[in-house]
Amino acid sequence: MCIGIPMQVLAVEPGFAHVAGRGEARRVSTLLVGDCVAGQWLLVFLNDAREVIDAERAQEVNATLDLLQAVIDTGSLPDDDRAGFVLPSAMDMGALQRLTGARFFTHPQPLELFMHTCDIAAPPLLAQLMTKHQAQWVDFDNLDAWLAQQQGDQVLLFAGDPVRFPEALDVAVVLPELQKACAGVGRTFGIAVAVPECAEELAKKFGSQRWPTLMFFRAGHYVTTVSGMHDWSDYFTRVSEALDAPTSRAPTIGIPVVSSTAAGSHCH
Repeated sequence: MCIGIPMQVLAVEPGFAHVAGRGEARRVSTLLVGDCVAGQWLLVFLNDAREVIDAERAQEVNATLDLLQAVIDTGSLPDDDRAGFVLPSAMDMGALQRLTGARFFTHPQPLELFMHTCDIAAPPLLAQLMTKHQAQWVDFDNLDAWLAQQQGDQVLLFAGDPVRFPEALDVAVVLPELQKACAGVGRTFGIAVAVPECAEELAKKFGSQRWPTLMFFRAGHYVTTVSGMHDWSDYFTRVSEALDAPTSRAPTIGIPVVSSTAAGSHCH
């Protein structure tokens, strides 16, 4: 059985598009859909784009695929869906958000780095950065430890609410591809993700108010930020420039970032 996967166009070339979606990137033929532009959503079967779709349809298909994956993984639908299979297009916004965003994942970090235990409500595409790409969750409780143990460059993703900022999950998909591309030219960096519950307050600490944002650190010191979603070539250039930039001071902080966690700040 063939299943169409929603994938967003990152870059185009004659007859083909570079796309990303559901944790993977591909080069697909656009013969059946004609010319495409970066940012468009395509329904992809194998390595062919079969249909141009809008962001709402892409979200509905992704939600349906999440339901199918839940059945494959557990052998049954989630408890609140045992009465039958409800298509996402028939759900209200609250149910759709619960389906696509309100899932719980436990901190994977060693106990010495993450000193408290709690579950994190996060969209699956954010959570899979931990399970598939060795990323780390960061909040106020482990910020100092994360900064202190750094060697080399690190990128901290502030994704934002995917309902308010649809590009948030796009960046979560593209970030591992940027990591691979940079490694191919000798520039490596680790990935961390701000815990959604306290990401807004944590971002303010570093003077950032744009969503989504990649914040760059080197050996525990702030470097710069790259905000928003971009075409692939532009994104790769911006990230490369950030990796080449010198350390600096965060816009709203007058002292170095290392060991600057505010007393009494917590995220539970």
